[in-house]
Amino acid sequence: IIFNISSRQSSYYVIKKFLKFSKVIFSEKPGVFNYSQAKNLKKISKNYKSKVFFGYMSRFDQNIIRLKKILSKQKLNNLIKADFFISNNNFYLKNKKHFNSKEKKDFDFAIENYPNFLNKKFHVNYHIFINRYSHIINLIHFFLNNLKVKKFGIIDKYNYQTELSFKNKNIGVNFSNKGNYLIKIKFDYERYFYQLKMFNPLKNKASVLTVKDKKTSISKKYVRYTNLFHDEI
Repeated sequence: IIFNISSRQSSYYVIKKFLKFSKVIFSEKPGVFNYSQAKNLKKISKNYKSKVFFGYMSRFDQNIIRLKKILSKQKLNNLIKADFFISNNNFYLKNKKHFNSKEKKDFDFAIENYPNFLNKKFHVNYHIFINRYSHIINLIHFFLNNLKVKKFGIIDKYNYQTELSFKNKNIGVNFSNKGNYLIKIKFDYERYFYQLKMFNPLKNKASVLTVKDKKTSISKKYVRYTNLFHDEI
């Protein structure tokens, strides 16, 4: 197994070189810098029959897995709407050390391959967005697929609001840097309402899944701690 912890500008090129040497590669997210790189990695990994995993540890939370199983038994027609929220702020704890690499330059092949449609004035936004908010996008795809973007609003380089559609169902997404680290997921069905809260994984705090029967007004809470980094590996 190869672990790749390189910059998002160079990860694609590093992984591409590793694919012929290892059947399993684990890479820090986002792993690629654009969509075409992702498609190409998928094609190359298929040729070598290799697997590439990216560091999206939120999928391994036990309440996330529980909610996924619950929703798989619900009829999609009964879904009214869903909302996703992330505040990716104040992640690093003051009493714990973290470090950034201090190389003056990256690998010679590390090129910022921005999508062609992207205006230069949004290059900083792009870096921030794929680094901070790919976590919640990954979770959305864990629950739903074949999504379409209806609206994408840029408030500033740290804050965004998006409206997606999933088989004519409205999916709202709020990307924020206000407040402490928090992921919040809501699914509203005709009879049941589900809300899941996940907190900073460095704080060893349990996630909370609330299931409410709208007909009887009875709620049930599942409080479960998961060591996300351990379970991911």
